[in-house]
Formats: sequence, C-alpha cells, structure tokens
Amino acid sequence: MLQSKIGFVLNVLFIVYFTSKSANGQTGPTVTLTCRSCNRASSLDQCSGSITCGVNEICYLDELITDQKTVVYNAGCRAKDVCNAGTSKPSIVGKRELQKRGDLVACSACCNRPRYSGEPECNTRLCGIKYANTNTSTCYSCDSSSSGQGDVHEPQDCISQSVCQSNEACGVQRYDYLGSDSHRYVCLPKLICTLLTKEALKRMEECRQSHDSNICGNVGKRSLVNVCTACCGDGLCNTGTCEQLLDRIYNLWKGGALDLHTLQLKQTTTRL
Repeated sequence: MLQSKIGFVLNVLFIVYFTSKSANGQTGPTVTLTCRSCNRASSLDQCSGSITCGVNEICYLDELITDQKTVVYNAGCRAKDVCNAGTSKPSIVGKRELQKRGDLVACSACCNRPRYSGEPECNTRLCGIKYANTNTSTCYSCDSSSSGQGDVHEPQDCISQSVCQSNEACGVQRYDYLGSDSHRYVCLPKLICTLLTKEALKRMEECRQSHDSNICGNVGKRSLVNVCTACCGDGLCNTGTCEQLLDRIYNLWKGGALDLHTLQLKQTTTRL
C-alpha cells in the first residue's frame, strides 16, 4: 500500500513538473525534421542531399521552369512563416524568389511530416518530383473500390502504387465525405483526362485574365459542390490535392514545359 501511494505521488509530481515547464515556455525535446536537399536537380536521383531544419523551419520543394523550358527542382528547409504566408503554395507562373534570373515557378510547396524509419523525407512527395527511371504508367493508387489502400483524408497518406493501362493517365479526385474532404488517387482514361484538362486550363486562363467572379467561379479553387478531378501524364505525378495538381499543370503549360496532348513534361520520354 505504501509503495502504491509513493508511486502515485511521484506520478503526480512528474506531471506537475512538465506541465509547469510547458506553461513557462519550456517544452521537452522536439522532433527534428530532416528534409531532402538539392539545387537545380532534374530528378529525385540528383536531389540526394539531406538537411536537418532549424526549430523555425520546415521542408520545401520548388519546381522551376528554366529559360530553356526544362524543369529543375530546389529543395531543403524554409522558414515556417514564409511557408505559412503562402509563398510556398503553387502560384502564378512568373513568381521569383531566390531562383536564377529567367526561372519561372511552376510549383512551390512545404511540408512538416516527420521522417520515420524507412520513410523518405516528406518533400520527396511534393510538386511531382520523381526518380528518372520512373515508369510513366505508374501512378499513386488509393481507391476504396479497386486498390489495396482506400481513399485518404490526407494526400500524403497515399503510398500505394499501381501500373495503369497504356490508354490511362494518373488522376486525383476530391469529394466530400460526411462533411470532410476525401482524396482518391486513380488511373483515368487518357481521352477523358485530355478533354478535362484542356477545359480546366481554358477556364483558368479566362479567370486569371479577367478576374471576373462570374467567369472564374471556383476554377482552381475549392468547389462549392466539393468535386474536383485532375490528371497528369508522368509517372507518380498525381500527388497533393486536386487543386494543387491543377495549379501545377496550369503553370507548366503557361511556362511552355507541358505537352498538352500527353500531359507530360516536354523533357520527359516514356519509359517502359
């Protein structure tokens, strides 16, 4: 009985001690964030560096279109306030930060998902970066109706992959499920994807040129009916949300780096 009471008192003191430290701005050890790091890499193969972020930093990855219409990637750590301010969201082509003169930003994104044993750094899943030998028919596959991993609430939780048919492309769909977003990663018919993408790009172009809410509606933004579909033609390109992929495809197209017929980067060739 005495030992039980002593144990209870020690547990209470332990809780009070750490609660007091937290209240005074002192917390226990924080999880360090490790990110992939590179400068002007053409693929994930070349983006092989690793960096540990500071306490006020998280991982980022930028996809840039050079003046030669090729695509390169910068990655590493970036200040949290910069990411939270929105400068690391997929943005209008032409935004420049610390890139070379003439570079255009197709996609810029941040993540703060800790790296666990056996997992890659979270910024290896941003802005469509992939290994050079990735099969262009390979897509992320999270679909409750046809794959081992079902629909996900967080895009980064989709890790399953599948090989699509030759007449299919990678796709992302977002829909409302019981009041919250659910994301589906699938193979979709290329013909439908091409038609959908051309129509989406047309509406996004009209929207950005006119800034008229009657024309824009919810193009490139969250839909009022909570339905969105986006496609891409490169291997493992269907990452992030539907809206993020649409923005990235639009920026690549405006920057002259996207083949609108195949929905692939122009520098990319099909690998079997």
